Amino acid sequence: MIMGGILGCVLRGPGNGAGVLEQMFEAMPTQSAASPWRYRNATIGGAAPFWNEHQDVGIWLHGELFPDPAEINELRARGHKLAPGDGSYLPHLYEEAGPSFFERLNGRFSGVLADLRNETITVFNDRFGLGRIYFVENESGFYFSSAAKSLLRIFPETRQFDERGVAELSVCGCALQNRTLYRGISVLPNAAKWTFSARGVVRKETYFKPSEWEEQTTLDEEEYYHALQDTFAAVLPRYTSASQAIGMSLTGGLDGRMIMAWAKPKPGALPCYTFGGTYRESTDVATARRVARACQQTHSSILIGPEFLALFPRLAEEAILVSDGAIDVTGSVEIFANRKAREIAPVRLTGSYGS
Repeated sequence: MIMGGILGCVLRGPGNGAGVLEQMFEAMPTQSAASPWRYRNATIGGAAPFWNEHQDVGIWLHGELFPDPAEINELRARGHKLAPGDGSYLPHLYEEAGPSFFERLNGRFSGVLADLRNETITVFNDRFGLGRIYFVENESGFYFSSAAKSLLRIFPETRQFDERGVAELSVCGCALQNRTLYRGISVLPNAAKWTFSARGVVRKETYFKPSEWEEQTTLDEEEYYHALQDTFAAVLPRYTSASQAIGMSLTGGLDGRMIMAWAKPKPGALPCYTFGGTYRESTDVATARRVARACQQTHSSILIGPEFLALFPRLAEEAILVSDGAIDVTGSVEIFANRKAREIAPVRLTGSYGS
């Protein structure tokens, strides 16, 4: 499930939170129709929230989640009323899991949790900080957004480059240590759980450390093989079921071939496509076509050629705009190719990083 952007502010005194939110909202690259939500000194907008039955636990989410179906079935068995195929299970999972709620989430996301029972607002993100939340914190409050341009709109002093962030982008490909390209704007650290109470208390906590996974008991080769096989088979169905049609972005890589072998889609149920060039057929295209044929699926080649070159100036600007400057003009290829992919299926499944 994929949900839209979020933004908000938690003020430390009297102020026009709704007015600030409106300015931030105008700068969002994609705008949703959800009305702003206000509670005490907090104002949140963007993605439509999910509430529990008592309307005292609400969650806004930006990004994508891949829940465990067994977990959702267990919530239903406990009497929770859930809508099919969306994030309505989230506040109910929080009610049941309590503090361990964040550790139960699987995906790339950022979000806000409002618990009116204890009068707190919690801003959070995924374990590795891939779901970005940009923020400015000063004496007037905490201002956050899934798009840096919302903060650039309301804080003119941030409209200048952070020299260290720019240097790190040039050398390392990104700004490091929660910096951004903009002076005074930071990103939430990974696995953040920052809680703001109505009494003015702020707790900046982390719910996960990579060492928890890195320092697990070492398995021998045979144990590792069986554990990998069992885990892959159990997890893959989360990614191959969606309320919308799914297309497989297939290459010749091991990860994509593993997905096709274990997903076992019905003939024609998982259309496949590969990004290619116009001069000659790449190994990826040729291999992917053979894999798709073996799995009885259709295959298309999405070509990066004259049509892309004609659109390049506009796409280059768009790549920088939508990424808040985090990627350069080469991101124009991704925008072009993925728009073509969306014509095949609105959801893209891929094996990136699996090899």
